[in-house]
Amino acid sequence: MLKRRDFLKLAALAPLAYAGAHWLGPQRQAGAGAPNILIVLFDTWTAQNLSLYGYGRATTPHLARLAERAIVYHQHYAGGNFTTPGTSTLLTGTYPWTHRAIRLFDRVLPELAHHNVFAAFEDYYRVGYAQNPVANTLLVQFTRDMDKYLPLYKTLPWRDMLFTRLFSRDHIIATAARNLGLRQDSDLSTSLFLSEAYNRTWRAKERNLRADVGDEFPFGLPTIDEENHMTLEGNVDFLLDQVADLPRPYLGYFHFFPPHGPYRPERTFWTEFRGDGFLPPAKLLHPLRNENNRERLDAERQMYDGYLANIDAQFGRLFQELERRGLLQNTILVLTSDHGESFERGIIKHFCKGLHQPLTHIPLLIFPPGLGQRVDILSPTSAVDVMPTLLHLAGKPPAPWADGQVLRPFSGAGPDLARPLFAVEAKEIHPRRPLGMASLMVLRWPYKLTYYYNYAELESLGRQLVELYDIERDPEEMTDLANELPDVRDELLTLLKQQRAAADQPYLQ
Repeated sequence: MLKRRDFLKLAALAPLAYAGAHWLGPQRQAGAGAPNILIVLFDTWTAQNLSLYGYGRATTPHLARLAERAIVYHQHYAGGNFTTPGTSTLLTGTYPWTHRAIRLFDRVLPELAHHNVFAAFEDYYRVGYAQNPVANTLLVQFTRDMDKYLPLYKTLPWRDMLFTRLFSRDHIIATAARNLGLRQDSDLSTSLFLSEAYNRTWRAKERNLRADVGDEFPFGLPTIDEENHMTLEGNVDFLLDQVADLPRPYLGYFHFFPPHGPYRPERTFWTEFRGDGFLPPAKLLHPLRNENNRERLDAERQMYDGYLANIDAQFGRLFQELERRGLLQNTILVLTSDHGESFERGIIKHFCKGLHQPLTHIPLLIFPPGLGQRVDILSPTSAVDVMPTLLHLAGKPPAPWADGQVLRPFSGAGPDLARPLFAVEAKEIHPRRPLGMASLMVLRWPYKLTYYYNYAELESLGRQLVELYDIERDPEEMTDLANELPDVRDELLTLLKQQRAAADQPYLQ
């Protein structure tokens, strides 16, 4: 385990290892020769399950090899625990209690919609694609600040084409329309003739689909829902085709659905970890748990890990092809996620109330062109920092609305371990109401405090729960220090409540 003294020593030396690269130090000049920026996001991709970050299964061998040419951020955190707050935080550079996209399919508040990364790069050619319908909702909101919006269905070779095309900007309406008119298994179906025709067509398509893929996908093709399929290989080919001829400089945002469930790896990767004897640390069940079956948690973890290895192989192919085609020569490649995934404490997947490490600790790697050696940044960082950093690298002024700051080593500054980072889970609260029931996290190294309050499940605990962990010494969050370190607990809890009060002020009745 990395000791605090070693942590500080490495954190201080990291910029020195990078000193020969021209990206470090003073802000670059904007204008001719400005770098392209390509953001690739894999949805639901937790750092806790990546071997790049020390996980016990070899889930990312290709990424580990490519990381020798990247800046690797070891303590990077999402703004929330699911797509809406996580993606909004990345794209706006603000925390969820600022942009208020906190419920499923929420958008950023209309008066803040122009506060996004596409607007900040107004002199770039800006293109965006999101395969996750929730993230697609946000991109649709930002289309006025984009030059090219790519509809969700573009990567779905097998899809319910009619409704996905008719309502390409609103997946909710597309799904409702399909259910209302065509689905025989829906309580809303209103047309026997159309529903029968639709289901016969779909069954025939399923037969053809199974014939096409054979035994390669034992659990079926990857899918964003039961009727809209894609392949990881197809996602890579789509991205390569899109960026090949974009006007320069460009800002590209490509948000892919995997490894979001359902986990459907190719057979080779599904079997890779079967029977390997891997045992994650056993942890106590959480009061806000949503799954009590440990066997199910472990089985889902194994499937997820296989999916991670599948994605890793395809990212290796993507990087190789980008390089072979000369598409990385003046391009900053950013690889990250919107949130993580959980298989512990009785908390499965991510649509939950928890903010533990598997849900909030996400990967971030930045590949500047020409970087010849790996740089490891060990100090904590947040998704709010990505946009300020990209603006800095493009020679642009800071976005005045952003909560984040320029990341090391580009800032030229030393590690700021006293800086607090935040995450917000409040999916049951209206965006224009105070956060009256929520899970809030503050990380000020090495301590991470999470405050859960006003949930019915916490009735026996006075409707609130405070957890405190030393992430440096206890990265698995095994030992709650809330009672052992009351001074640290009270200081961080006061800070968190002050931040919440300031964020809620505009919405008080």
